[in-house]
Amino acid sequence: MHASRILFALFVFSLVATPSFAVEAEAEPAVALPATATYACYVDIANGFDDCFNPVTVAPYSSSSNQRVVTADLDNGFRWRSMTVRYEICNSSGWTWNVGDSPTNNGFGGDAASTQHDAEAQALNGTLSVYKSDIGGGGLTCQFAGPPNPVGCITQEFLVRNDYFEFDSNTASSFPRDVCGGPALFDFPAYDEADSEDPTGLYEDKIYVGLNRTVGSSGRSGSGIQRACVVLSTASTPSPATVTSECGF
Repeated sequence: MHASRILFALFVFSLVATPSFAVEAEAEPAVALPATATYACYVDIANGFDDCFNPVTVAPYSSSSNQRVVTADLDNGFRWRSMTVRYEICNSSGWTWNVGDSPTNNGFGGDAASTQHDAEAQALNGTLSVYKSDIGGGGLTCQFAGPPNPVGCITQEFLVRNDYFEFDSNTASSFPRDVCGGPALFDFPAYDEADSEDPTGLYEDKIYVGLNRTVGSSGRSGSGIQRACVVLSTASTPSPATVTSECGF
């Protein structure tokens, strides 16, 4: 059985070429960190179990056994700088996933006034869309038309970090990744601006993922994701080999 775990790798360095964007400066870590630390856990939707615990929790929904909402605490003693979600998807339709800064993100940008930090990304019927937060005025930032929902089973993944989103439509291929970056996208620890909708910071340092649904609405649902692996890293871009090793697929 896959076991959730935190791993440390000292003196591990990688050089990854990524597009240049004007982004907010990341906050300094709350504690001294090893060169690289990762946490990984496994969500098996098809067989109804997961091995996640703090800093990642998973909520199942009895109204639809294939729906899950994942919550990641990005500042639980470690300041995690990225989250990668790798998943197996088969014959998908509808809302396959939604990831956002707010627990009430439900697609198409914005939320139920939980927090002004409410950037989100979604996969709906094969179209990938990324929306900036209310801090930046809201609205669509990036949209990618393909690929269509897969027939059969493939493995895909997305990576989220401060002001940046990246999607791999097939981890077994060499196709270029879809990349979206800019101010007012996802906000990793800590808030850089005051938040009038969340003045106490209740939702600060959290990120939410809806699997086969949106985060905040079970009515916006889909199908296809069979299993998923959540990887938090103190690296801004963990290597593909690290993700594969942690996830096992």
